[in-house]
Amino acid sequence: MMKDTGAWIFQTWVAVILSASASLYGIFQLTGQNKLLMLISFFFCVSAAVSLQKMIRDNQREERDTTAYRMISWGSFLVSMSFMVYCVREVELEHWHRSQLVTSFLFVISSVFVLSKTIRDNQEYEQARLRELGKTLEKP
Repeated sequence: MMKDTGAWIFQTWVAVILSASASLYGIFQLTGQNKLLMLISFFFCVSAAVSLQKMIRDNQREERDTTAYRMISWGSFLVSMSFMVYCVREVELEHWHRSQLVTSFLFVISSVFVLSKTIRDNQEYEQARLRELGKTLEKP
């Protein structure tokens, strides 16, 4: 197992920050209830993506979560994405604004998946390294 490079970690954080900033910029250009609706959609999508990625990773080698929890993780992600699509379709927007929101929302969802994976990979690398260090120290 290899540790991710500093450049990779940096670019994953930059991607999340840029995509979230672009999404939030587009949302804050809206007015009234439209802004609130899109903001709720944004945070619902991000939290559901993080939850889904964690559930998938936790169950990669063996089933650790219950079927109900897995269904809730997938369900909340699908509902959040459907809610986002509904919001973008139903809110009255100019074409460029709608395109900007769709693009930035998709970018933030994909970058959240990548960042979650990167953090988890590095955590597993550190745990493996500490286990190896412990084995080395135990040898006479």
